Amino acid sequence: MEHQGSQPHRGLAALVRNKWTQRIVYLLIIPALLLYALWLPPASLGARLFHTDYPVITPDGGGTVPGPEGARLEVPAGAVAKRLRLRLDALTADDVAALKPDRPEAIAAQALPADVTLHGPLYRIDALGDAPSAATVTLPVPYDLSNLALAELYGWDGSQWQWLPAQVQPGGTEIAAQVDTLPAMFVVAEAQPSDPRIAFGTSISEGEGQLATADAPVILHGVQIDEEGLPGGPYTGDGTAEAELTSHALGKMLSISNVVDGVARSDWVENIISDATTRKAHIDAIVALASGWASALPDARGIEIAYDGVSAVAREAMTAFVQELAAALHAAGQQLAVRIDPAAVGTSDSGYDLRAIGAAADVVRVAAPSDPAAYADGTIDHLLTQLTAAVDRRKLELVIDTYARRGTGDGSEALTYRAALSLLTQEITADRAGTPVLPGQAVKVSLPDLATTPITVDPASKVYSFVIAADGAPETVYLETAASVAAKLAHASRYGLGGAVIEGALDPENDRNVAAMARNYRPDLAVPEPTFALVWTVEDASSKRLAQQVVPLTDPNYTWTAPSAPGNYVISASVSDDGGETDIGGDGKLAMVVPTLTPTPTMPPTPTPTNTPTPAPTNTPEPTSEAPAEPPATEGEGEAAPPAPTEAPPAPPPASHPQAPSSFGYGIQVHMVDQGNHGQILDAVQGIGFGWIKQQVEWFRFNPAPGQYHWGSLDAVADAAAARGIKVLFSVVKAPQWARPGHTDFGVEGPPADPQTYADFIGAMAAHFKGRVQAYEIWNEQNLHYEWGNEPIDAGRYMELLKRAYGAVKAADPNAIVVSGALTPTGAPPPWAVDDFDYLRQMYAHGLRNYCDAVGAHPSGYNVPPNAPWPGYNDPTAGFRGPFDGGSAGHHSWAFQSTMSGYRAIMNQNGDANKPIWVTEFGWASVENLGVGPAAGYEYAADNSEGEQAQFIVEAYQRARAGHFGRVGPMFLWNLNFAPVAGNAWEGSAFGIVRGDWSQRPAYAALRDMPK
Repeated sequence: MEHQGSQPHRGLAALVRNKWTQRIVYLLIIPALLLYALWLPPASLGARLFHTDYPVITPDGGGTVPGPEGARLEVPAGAVAKRLRLRLDALTADDVAALKPDRPEAIAAQALPADVTLHGPLYRIDALGDAPSAATVTLPVPYDLSNLALAELYGWDGSQWQWLPAQVQPGGTEIAAQVDTLPAMFVVAEAQPSDPRIAFGTSISEGEGQLATADAPVILHGVQIDEEGLPGGPYTGDGTAEAELTSHALGKMLSISNVVDGVARSDWVENIISDATTRKAHIDAIVALASGWASALPDARGIEIAYDGVSAVAREAMTAFVQELAAALHAAGQQLAVRIDPAAVGTSDSGYDLRAIGAAADVVRVAAPSDPAAYADGTIDHLLTQLTAAVDRRKLELVIDTYARRGTGDGSEALTYRAALSLLTQEITADRAGTPVLPGQAVKVSLPDLATTPITVDPASKVYSFVIAADGAPETVYLETAASVAAKLAHASRYGLGGAVIEGALDPENDRNVAAMARNYRPDLAVPEPTFALVWTVEDASSKRLAQQVVPLTDPNYTWTAPSAPGNYVISASVSDDGGETDIGGDGKLAMVVPTLTPTPTMPPTPTPTNTPTPAPTNTPEPTSEAPAEPPATEGEGEAAPPAPTEAPPAPPPASHPQAPSSFGYGIQVHMVDQGNHGQILDAVQGIGFGWIKQQVEWFRFNPAPGQYHWGSLDAVADAAAARGIKVLFSVVKAPQWARPGHTDFGVEGPPADPQTYADFIGAMAAHFKGRVQAYEIWNEQNLHYEWGNEPIDAGRYMELLKRAYGAVKAADPNAIVVSGALTPTGAPPPWAVDDFDYLRQMYAHGLRNYCDAVGAHPSGYNVPPNAPWPGYNDPTAGFRGPFDGGSAGHHSWAFQSTMSGYRAIMNQNGDANKPIWVTEFGWASVENLGVGPAAGYEYAADNSEGEQAQFIVEAYQRARAGHFGRVGPMFLWNLNFAPVAGNAWEGSAFGIVRGDWSQRPAYAALRDMPK
């Protein structure tokens, strides 16, 4: 039986056989499927015809165009007027080689500059529409480009490669550039530097004499502008003075400055260039000078502009001035060089737009840092990285000053190499100075300052230095030699700079080896370092040399035997830098006289008297160390009345130059009195590996009346620490009311009327805590008015307190360490304060050396890192500007390092070089993550992050331990637990290393992990 299909199946078959269905399939569906297949890979007809695979850039949102290996092009919003499609792709060297020679990519590849080496592929941009007006291109740095200091980015403008200002990004894996005109192609290249071109800088007044030895191009200084913008000086274009220099045809550039009588007249410059009319007149005057200069000197090379101090307000005007002047000079066949202050590099807060100036000028010159620290801490590398990111390195020249300097920063003073070395020989001493010497007598002469002030060399910069006393304060003198100049030139070579200008090398009073080294400089040139020695010379009255001896600077002594011939003689000392072969010179001279001997007539002998016995001195009674008997208790409420005034006993005799039997240690200030969590506090101390704690002791709390002592809560502190093996420093302050003067301000804490009352208390304390408390600090910040009871600040009065306290402590516990009260670093004037340097000197004048085992110090940090060069450091991001701006800017009190170095210098000057400094309080405040703003007067706490706080504290410990400040005893960080005690908002809590809830701040972990 035949099977019959179901009704639905019969209907579907009929539909398929329907002629209209067949027409729809053949004419519509099949063509649509074919077209869709063409739209898909591998045909991708849509991408081929309409570039639908290109990223879209929109006017409102901009966009990012990704490329191979992480390359990308970022277009900001507003950089295109209408939608745009862009593609960024790359061609390898093989891809380029396979192209026809007339292809743009092949033409560009053949046109690369000869002084660069291509690394990586050629990147190309394909734009469907008008190119954006701004974009940032970021390309990967090829792995084979190992010298990132020479990495460069070039863009193809259709006819040639243009150098682009570009910066290697942190991490060193990418290089990025911001462009206003989008090149068609990009490449990453490595500069191939040649030996830097060398020029010498000299003043016009010295020009003729010094040019005879130049044998290189020169920059002549001495032309200054006036208020109207007219250049003035000996070279004004009339040809008279220029004719003197025609015999030295090596290339000369005239430098025009705005520094008049030592002051940078930036106000003149800004007034001139900010108005188009006066700017043009100024440019015309400069071009006229350059033209007259060129007509008289065939080797004239143009003009250098050295305008210092131009502010950010005049930034656009300065750019316009440089661009217009460059165009005018180029039209006259002359070049333009612009000298820029290093402080203007890497910031927009100055009057110098580096990119714009670098594009317009032929040469951009920037001074190398004079501070030796800049070559060890990376400052020079940061400067040159910023420069080469903004200006084509071939246009850059490093200006190197060869003059010596006294001090650093703005307050430094330039002097010649010879004059600087002469400072070492200024004071000659002799055991027979000022008196005639007999023939055959030996005279011992020396330079005592030189014996304690060695010349040292900074290994990174090759700068030699020594310290002298200037107005009672130490001052460092820095020497520039051929070795230090070569070290700076090495940085110029490393970054591929076009050249260098050596200032002062032609001055005969500077190191004679600098100019010769510079003329022949190559990166592999071996430059010998100086071999310093001292040359003693003896001359007679006719300047005839009679004797000479060379000795090392470390043993600057000489013994002269007086000759038999009578007359006047001069012993002189000078320094040599080549082991005594050449005498640099010196100011030290000592006149000696050998008299003509006259025979003395013989006299009859004088009878010898009989001996008369000398009576033995009566014994001087020794002061007793026993405490006076307790006075009877007084009736009534309140504190006991002050005892009747009596004549104060003399201070006990000092020990022979006491010294603290301690080494460097790690301590922290805690608050444990009346706190019930001693275990938690000491766990935290031991958690960071510290072995000392400091507890401030308020005298009035524990001595309510004469002879009455309540040690209870202090016993708990001492016992808890002793049980843990932790050493204790008690800082004892704040006299009770019964002991203070009747006329004082009782609204603040202050010292006693009679220093013996303090001595009685601290002597009793030392006896009670013998073996449990290892050190005592005698008062706190006594150079500050409210720490001294708003009474007249008086170092002599404090020293009387210290002397008596020292004797009392030593009588009770000879092993206890007595620390002088640490001063607050300050420059505030009386009656509010006394500068701590001055106060410390006054303490020494009153005998400090003999009455303490260690000198207390409170070096502040504020928002200045502990290793910051001071003065001279500036943090432009800091909101609190006290250390950097205004009348107190640069004062030592702002900087930890400056305060510590100053204390050590004062101690050295007073014969206390071996005594340790105990830092009984220091730290950096930060309010980050405390949930509060900085307290009034502590605004700097907002500038320091918690990470910086941790870093600065660790660096301070490490610098002190490394011996940067001589001998340093325990350093007590301020503080551990003031936030849990007083809350996060209290001013001192910002200095703490735990928060109010005892959570640890980053400084805690940093101290825990710090090598000790």
